[in-house]
Amino acid sequence: MFQDNEYSLCFGEGLGLRGFLHFELMRLFASSPAMNGNDKGVPYATEYGKNIPVQKSVNETMDFIIADLLKASEYLEHDSLYASKSPYTHTQRRYYYNYYANELVLSRAYLWKGDKENALREFGDFLFSVINAGRLYHLNPDTALELSNRKFISRFNYIEEHSIKMGKPLKDMTLGEMDQLWNEAKSKEKEEEIRNQ
Repeated sequence: MFQDNEYSLCFGEGLGLRGFLHFELMRLFASSPAMNGNDKGVPYATEYGKNIPVQKSVNETMDFIIADLLKASEYLEHDSLYASKSPYTHTQRRYYYNYYANELVLSRAYLWKGDKENALREFGDFLFSVINAGRLYHLNPDTALELSNRKFISRFNYIEEHSIKMGKPLKDMTLGEMDQLWNEAKSKEKEEEIRNQ
């Protein structure tokens, strides 16, 4: 029925999706671990059946989610999108729940739980993956980062210039005032792009 590593991929996808979906349910319907980790989480279903699983605490439910996501990573390491000598090429795996999607969900789950050390580690793996994915589309990550930095500097300069015109130092501006100027700068960039086309 299954060939090569298809079973591992399907099992990894299933675990990853189970963790991902329960994580989203937790974010929507439960307290965050920072608010109250001892509150009830969502029921964590690990088996198909008529019985509704007993609700565990938010912290316990997050442990189930993270365990599923970690196990999914082990199975998805066989994903051709990740393990191939030339990843991102000649694979249909781009359209499935894959190793990289799982790494990002795992990073988000750790972050939501308040485990910044593990969140940072997983996020670093994800960033590395995004850079590698750019190779598929012949995108230079240095160029992309440089363009992004230029945009940021231009917008921040706009905020500084307008804070001076307003006679209000940046340190005295509210976040809302800075956001408004930031959005004005973005709008002006778009207008200029349209004029230059």
